Amino acid sequence: IDEQGREQILGFFLPGELFGLPMCAAPFVLILRNDLLTAAGLEVPKSFDDIKQVAKALTVDTTLDVSRDVLAGATTPLAVSRDVDAFTVPPDWAAPVVVPAIDRRVRTLSARAELVDATGTPVTVTVGTDEPRSTLPLASASVSFKGEVAEQWAATLTFTDPWMIPTDSTHPLWGARNYYVRLWWRILDGGEWTEHLVCTVAIGNSGGQDTGTISGTVQCRDVLSTARGGYGGPLDVGGLTVDEALRAIFERVAPTLPLQVGTSTVTLPDVYELGEQDPAKDWTEIAALAGWVVRTGRDGTVVAGPRPTPTVALDWSEGPDCPVTELSWDHGIEHMGNRITVRSSDPDYVGVYATVQDDDPASPTWVGGPWGVHPLPSIDSDAVTTVEAATNLARMHLGRGLRPVEDVSVTIPQRPDLEYRQVVHLARRQVGIGADYRISSWDLDLPVTGQPPAPMSVRMMQRTVEE
Repeated sequence: IDEQGREQILGFFLPGELFGLPMCAAPFVLILRNDLLTAAGLEVPKSFDDIKQVAKALTVDTTLDVSRDVLAGATTPLAVSRDVDAFTVPPDWAAPVVVPAIDRRVRTLSARAELVDATGTPVTVTVGTDEPRSTLPLASASVSFKGEVAEQWAATLTFTDPWMIPTDSTHPLWGARNYYVRLWWRILDGGEWTEHLVCTVAIGNSGGQDTGTISGTVQCRDVLSTARGGYGGPLDVGGLTVDEALRAIFERVAPTLPLQVGTSTVTLPDVYELGEQDPAKDWTEIAALAGWVVRTGRDGTVVAGPRPTPTVALDWSEGPDCPVTELSWDHGIEHMGNRITVRSSDPDYVGVYATVQDDDPASPTWVGGPWGVHPLPSIDSDAVTTVEAATNLARMHLGRGLRPVEDVSVTIPQRPDLEYRQVVHLARRQVGIGADYRISSWDLDLPVTGQPPAPMSVRMMQRTVEE
């Protein structure tokens, strides 16, 4: 102590003269997590070099950033997954694994992105750095999911690291390198990071700008989009079952894509040759023969089979536990009509038809009322062989045409586990919203540096307004 005090006092000497005395001192304190050191088999650091080595040893990964948000009383289960094998697809199309509900109001969130090859093996990034990186240094990332279209995944990645902006064909993010980006959403739970696999997408177009600061973007697309290059010649699938035909298509147009196909007993006609149209149209039509769809799972696997129906319903009714912060709706009348004709298209029943209309004077869509006559598109059906059948079919379609359709969108705190057609109960009595809806699409901005996580928007499937 005396020696330390002597050193401090010497700092107040001019040559031969003491001009002042120190009035206060501030000790330096280093706080250590002994539990982490012990678990990693490390000793207490004794120098700055030791501290640097310990910090590297205890850093398990790098992420976009750690951010926090206030969860507005949400108590619904938040599904996440940990250490998911990239291309191990469970029967429910790699749906997330449900963990206990997250009911605290403050959540610590993060995200990360990694590059993988066609087999799902992580690719180490070495461009612009002396040390290989297992994660991509993103500035931001946004994900779009649209369950009602075949190519349902898309993402936009933003970089401010100039080295991560692809400029030639040797760059790992060059679109033709046949690499993919896997995006993870992370939440701190019980002192540990738990990860949810959001999606795996193919690398597409890229660009950048220099406004004094260089930044670049990489557009990513659904993995299915990489399988649309054409057959390169005729492909005979005649006499094959649906699953055999689908395997033959992907073996020809995208042999490196991971593929999971169910088993079907439905057989194609003996004469069935492909090669003249977009392969996507062919696999869609062939899958439909078995009542199947072809989609990309979250892990990048192309899956052909019956579309799974989510079993977990969500309750977002108004009340203290409701996570919905915004709700918008639209009632559309463009498709409405009050008169329709159904005709037989069977050549043996030419002239069989029926026309029905809204004849109820008490109805707001009465053909004799102020709205007048609004014909719906006529229907031709080879299943119609009698006037009675035509009338019944016409009445069914007229019933749908007499009611408007409803589009509903909501804003909620981030939860990327939402699945297409998942049931959500919404209730806003004051505006007439109160029914079970099904999720159609959502948009998510992954957590980014220094900002609270942005809420996500969720759009419901269009539904007919019931009376």
